[in-house]
Amino acid sequence: MNNVNNEDGYYWAVEDLSLTNPIITIDQISLTDISTFKFSIDLTSHHYNDWDESDEVLITFSLDGGFYQDLMSIQSIFDPNSSFNEPVALDTNFDGHGDCGQNTSLNALTIGTGAQGCVVSGSNFRTYSSNNIDVNSASTLDIKLQFIGLSSTDEGIYLDNIKIELTNSTPNDCGVSGTYDYGNNENISNAVGFSSNPGDYVTLDFTAGITEIGYDNWYITDAVDGSGITLASGTGSIVGTYTSATSEISFYVVSDGSWSPAGGGGTTGLTHATFIYSVSCSSPPACSDPSGLLVSNITSSGADISWTPGGSETEWNVEYGIVGFTPGSGTTITTNPYTLTGLSSATAYDVYIQAKCSSGDVSSWVGPVSVSTPGSCGTFTVELNDSYGDGWNGGSLDVLLNGSSFITGATIVSGTGPEVYSIPVNIGDIIDFIYTSGSYPGENSYKVYDQNNVLLFEEGSGSSVPTSVSGISACPACSDPSGLLVSNITSSG
Repeated sequence: MNNVNNEDGYYWAVEDLSLTNPIITIDQISLTDISTFKFSIDLTSHHYNDWDESDEVLITFSLDGGFYQDLMSIQSIFDPNSSFNEPVALDTNFDGHGDCGQNTSLNALTIGTGAQGCVVSGSNFRTYSSNNIDVNSASTLDIKLQFIGLSSTDEGIYLDNIKIELTNSTPNDCGVSGTYDYGNNENISNAVGFSSNPGDYVTLDFTAGITEIGYDNWYITDAVDGSGITLASGTGSIVGTYTSATSEISFYVVSDGSWSPAGGGGTTGLTHATFIYSVSCSSPPACSDPSGLLVSNITSSGADISWTPGGSETEWNVEYGIVGFTPGSGTTITTNPYTLTGLSSATAYDVYIQAKCSSGDVSSWVGPVSVSTPGSCGTFTVELNDSYGDGWNGGSLDVLLNGSSFITGATIVSGTGPEVYSIPVNIGDIIDFIYTSGSYPGENSYKVYDQNNVLLFEEGSGSSVPTSVSGISACPACSDPSGLLVSNITSSG
């Protein structure tokens, strides 16, 4: 084939048809012990702009001889000014028109740009795949490829490597529900895990459940045994919905030696309560989420962000704003990493990223990741520690910046720490540190460092109880002199 160097031996050529809408049928595929199938095909077209609105390749499937359902459609790009001579692409939403895009447009033996701006820049075969299709306990699968139109000169398409991937049925926990009473001295070895079919998402929904606040901590991870990445953690209520993209999910509790649903003590429903959960499964989105969103090189007016693509996409939408904002449509970018510009100093921002696989095909928003720009003075830090190693036991630290709340409820949930918080400050800002004691406050301490990482003060050293400290001035505009000395003293001067 001219300009094509990746055909796999024999291939199908469909062009200048004299037959009326001919059909290729692949039938009576056994689905014994099969849960899902996935269809893929390699395609390229003849000329970049020779398909008409009446031309189509329609691929459908039937289970157990039932009605045929849409699987894939290939049609010309919509041109409001003409019904003729446009590039060809997948019609992802089956609306009668091909969708021009990086992952949807077909290559062609001749390249160029269609009347509506759809660029065809290559000739090699490209692979197009369906999602995983649930066979719903069917016994047989039929697939039909119908070629509609394609009767005029040079209207053509080439087919190679038609594949039907079958996934064996495996036990899964989709639809499971239950309760769990955690006990004293539990840890990751007590993890309760669930799985979905390979490749599917699995969701764990808790409608009830409480751990003893400040003493017992719950964790949810993306592995069936409690290992992997922590999706969520906390102390107190576990109520919420948590989804894993790895086909596995689990939860466990790290508890102390008292007050638990199984171990007794405390007040049921107040200090602890039974977990009530259910498990559901779903197919992954067509456009997978990016992951690993990171921030680096933060300045007073900008920052760099980077991430791991969810697939082969080369475009993303990025959006950022003051902490707590709701993302909208975002701005399309094509570089990873990407530099955020125009930020204000001493301001906290939320940043979101979204994969853009093609026009109208985007992932979920991923984030937020927080960015706190330094102020004109720089960044102060406050470091929390616990001498015993069991957290602050209900103690907390609030930080006020110029009289307004900046950090609320800073604490150590468990362990010795340190827990470190950043405070961007401008010249002349006034900072207050408000300590609230919990149980065993003599174990708590905190340190405050200035913009040069010089220790300003420490509260709670030794076994003393920390106190609140107010009125700390950041980079005062007119600093106090220091080191006043007297020398060369005489009787008169």
